[in-house]
Amino acid sequence: MSQNQAYEALQKGVANATIAPYEVLKGWKQAEVITLSPEESARWAEAVIPVIGDYQIEAMKKGLPGKTYVNSIRNLIKHHEE
Repeated sequence: MSQNQAYEALQKGVANATIAPYEVLKGWKQAEVITLSPEESARWAEAVIPVIGDYQIEAMKKGLPGKTYVNSIRNLIKHHEE
């Protein structure tokens, strides 16, 4: 789906999310950034623990290195937070 089709689908409620490079989203005014308080960030971090654990288990059942994937993502987040 092209970005203009995605934009229209979002407006109509046909789609509820889109993934694209930040620069593309910014041009379509879809790159809103929400800043969470430290308390809210901690609450979300705690809430996703079981989801991440389930993902790792399901990935490993498929023969994929789920734990490695999660660790890589965590390292990327730390790197970009600095």
